[in-house]
Amino acid sequence: FNSSYSLSPLIKTCFDQLVSNMGITKIDDQSIHRICSGQVILDISSAVKEMVENSMDAGSTTIEVRFDNLGMDTIEVKDNGCGIAEEDHEEVAVKHATSKLRSFEGLQSISSFGFRGEALNSLCALGDVEIATRKKGSSVGFKLQYNSSGALVEKQRIARAEGTTISVKNLFRRWPVRRQDFEKNARREFQKCLRRLQAYAVIALGVSFNVVHQPKQRPRQVMIATKMSASLEQSIAAVFGAQLNALLVSIDWTMKRDDGKELGVKGVLTKGSMSAKTGIT
Repeated sequence: FNSSYSLSPLIKTCFDQLVSNMGITKIDDQSIHRICSGQVILDISSAVKEMVENSMDAGSTTIEVRFDNLGMDTIEVKDNGCGIAEEDHEEVAVKHATSKLRSFEGLQSISSFGFRGEALNSLCALGDVEIATRKKGSSVGFKLQYNSSGALVEKQRIARAEGTTISVKNLFRRWPVRRQDFEKNARREFQKCLRRLQAYAVIALGVSFNVVHQPKQRPRQVMIATKMSASLEQSIAAVFGAQLNALLVSIDWTMKRDDGKELGVKGVLTKGSMSAKTGIT
């Protein structure tokens, strides 16, 4: 406590009593899990980011993201990727369980979006998670339900196409203050999430990327729709409109490093007047 701050005698007495009663003890495992999960999944945008990146890492050519009631009721990501093998059903939502990394040294050659094995476990802590999946080459699919710790609590066989659907309901319901803030700012958070999904839709070449919103008691809304674009220009046209390409400049730059390996940058830049004309940056 820094005595240079001016506090009333009553507040200082309460503070001193609080500090004197706080010995150093280890936080229980369940509290640690909840605290750490809240640091991985900060908002609806980070929740969707983790789910979409799992789909992209699975080699999907079709990804559909669905929001019910701005994501306050349900967030669902459906893909046609490789699916989850039955022997991995128990481990898929366990903390730090991953198929993408085996040791620290493996970070030197990591090529996937995610690798820490924290996303699904954190989503389980913050909402109600259900996974439907069918491994490529398998004749049967499975519906899986997980508890708040990421443990598999229910499993049943289902008929479904190859790929995976991850559904998260009632995000932040175990965090009342964050849930209240989410509901208060749901429309703003939803728009922030859409901007992130636009970025994924642009870079996901060869992937049909669709985002839909199901409002309460209103027709379904298609927010983003792309069809396996072969180039950045095609993706940008699909997401923002074909007229935008006239305001872009393509770049394709390569250099050799000291070790002989090539480093390249390929993409598009906006012209200086673009932001003022379109509001897009």
